[in-house]
Amino acid sequence: MDPDGWSKGPGRRTDPCPYANLIILRMLSEVPALVDSPDARRAVEMLLHHWQVRGKQKYFLFSLGTDFAKPRAPLVR
Repeated sequence: MDPDGWSKGPGRRTDPCPYANLIILRMLSEVPALVDSPDARRAVEMLLHHWQVRGKQKYFLFSLGTDFAKPRAPLVR
């Protein structure tokens, strides 16, 4: 627990959360004026960096394992 009484969750305080970045990007994509904003670029850069260091570094317990790189047939019913 944080000294202020708040639980900070897993990971270091300085680490970005990949899931939060995805949510922010989805939000920013809904506003045409913000699609190409510095905040959107920063979120994309974080996710690209996360992909580049997959297998070596985890952010907030999120890792990109080898399953993401495996080709799969789409689920068809």
